[in-house]
Amino acid sequence: MNTKKLEFLLLISGVLYVSDSIAATPLWGTTLESKIDVVDSELEADYTGANAKIDTIDSTVGTISTAVGNLTTCGLIPLSSSDISGGIIIMISSSGSYCLTEDVTATFSITAHNVSLNLNERIVTGYIVVAGDEVVVANGTIKPVKNAANPGIEVASISNRSEIHNILVIASNQSSPGWPGLNCIEINGRNWEIYDCRLIAGYADQSGGSGNDGGSSIVVGAESQNTMIWDCILQGAHGADSSSTVTAGNGGHGINILSGATMVDIYDCIVEVTGNGGPASGSGDGGNGGHGINVESGTAGVSVSNCVVRDTGAGGSSSGGGFDGAGGKAIFDLSSGGTKSIVVGNLAYLIDNSTKFDLLATDTESGIEIDPYPPDGTQINMNKWGNYFVDN
Repeated sequence: MNTKKLEFLLLISGVLYVSDSIAATPLWGTTLESKIDVVDSELEADYTGANAKIDTIDSTVGTISTAVGNLTTCGLIPLSSSDISGGIIIMISSSGSYCLTEDVTATFSITAHNVSLNLNERIVTGYIVVAGDEVVVANGTIKPVKNAANPGIEVASISNRSEIHNILVIASNQSSPGWPGLNCIEINGRNWEIYDCRLIAGYADQSGGSGNDGGSSIVVGAESQNTMIWDCILQGAHGADSSSTVTAGNGGHGINILSGATMVDIYDCIVEVTGNGGPASGSGDGGNGGHGINVESGTAGVSVSNCVVRDTGAGGSSSGGGFDGAGGKAIFDLSSGGTKSIVVGNLAYLIDNSTKFDLLATDTESGIEIDPYPPDGTQINMNKWGNYFVDN
């Protein structure tokens, strides 16, 4: 045999050796074993991590299952067109949490106390009447129908401690003579809250010569007490024309607070537009444009703050010898004496009247003009409690 070093390649248990004697020396065995150990360790760590994630998913699924079970236990009551009785009415006369499962054409009548009506992003073509206490109406669209007098939501004077939120009301425009514009919400109850709503009132009939007023987004009725309205976007609607000696219809307001209402707080709202007064083709006067917020005499404890009013309605013209109507004001406050309203920190622009904030019922300006506009830095001492307007 050649005396040159004899090299044996031995593969023992997966380890390659190079040796010239019985005592072999590993070529890379220790390194390979070390790497295998590292791989094993990493696989074990991945396995442990995967198991932990699976446990987390299992826990989440369990939580969801529990929540679904709780909903069932709480008695969520579905409502659909199959619940309509008498041709058009869905009656809610028992306490509970109700959920609308489909669009319906119906009148909802809530007479029970402790009711939650979740419209579930569905559409109600019709209206809702509330006469119970502790009622919540939320999360959907209401479309009151034309050639009728019912608002989207009507709250009876006996209703107490309730709320409306996340509701869109789109009132239909009247198409037959004799109908006034549809209001979106009418409140006569006590301790009601309205928030996070978008409300679009309906026009009065536009060609019948009736002289009816346009709809308002919210009407706070004479019997209401302790009403709070915030974070709402509002639109008033046009009044009807007049073809006789009758004065044409006034434009609808953003919010109309009727005589007798007490303790009404309004803040963080936007009045996008109010209604035009109707024209008079006879000898009557043209209708007045709608105000952003109208406060009648005989109210008490009204406050309005941090609201924006823009684009008030124009007064209707008279072509038969009467007077033209006046344009709408941002805020028109007829309250007086010890019941005078508190109106602070509001902004108005595109107001169709030379008086933007009429807070003394004297047709004199109570607001402060931002002049020049855009501001040039000279308004550093502006009063945060003032009511400001841009005259444009």
